[in-house]
Amino acid sequence: MKKKRHEKIVEFIEKFDIETQEELARRLKEAGFNVTQTTISRDIRELKLSKVPVKGAIANNYMKNPLGKWAIELKAEHKLIGDIHFVKISEKNQSAEIGYVLNQNYWNQGLLTEALKVLTEFSFEQFALKKLELLIDKENPASKKVALKSGYQMVKKFKGSNQYSAKIRNFEQYEQRKNDYEIYRKKSEIGEI
Repeated sequence: MKKKRHEKIVEFIEKFDIETQEELARRLKEAGFNVTQTTISRDIRELKLSKVPVKGAIANNYMKNPLGKWAIELKAEHKLIGDIHFVKISEKNQSAEIGYVLNQNYWNQGLLTEALKVLTEFSFEQFALKKLELLIDKENPASKKVALKSGYQMVKKFKGSNQYSAKIRNFEQYEQRKNDYEIYRKKSEIGEI
């Protein structure tokens, strides 16, 4: 029964925009499953499912393994406008590199900054990571702005090969550690940032 319930949950989240656990429970009951809030919470945890809201957009993550890719959707239009993802993750170091891309028509609206803030919080709070990194092409000032607005700090500059063109480029590495995040979050809450 549990396996069938899990399969139905995955089917529902792929088919519908499930906003709450209550909505998921209602749909499961309509499908003939006898569930409680506790059952739903346990199933979500066991399936490693999460939904991360972003104002004006929504980043959905339905993960089956530690590496995740979240779609950034313009909620009002149900339109995919970008993604934010773990490029690589180190369980040993409890760290991850984050990458992101956003359709140019939606730049300078704060959507990517908000998505990065949500994934940063999620990474520290839910995945118990200790450090997050962003590798940004020096010629991409918009991405540097997103990193800085999200509490990341530039820690080093280096030359490297662009993953798409294989050309040697100048990069900057931005980083946020969990303790820095907690300080940044507290300052944000009291309006210092």
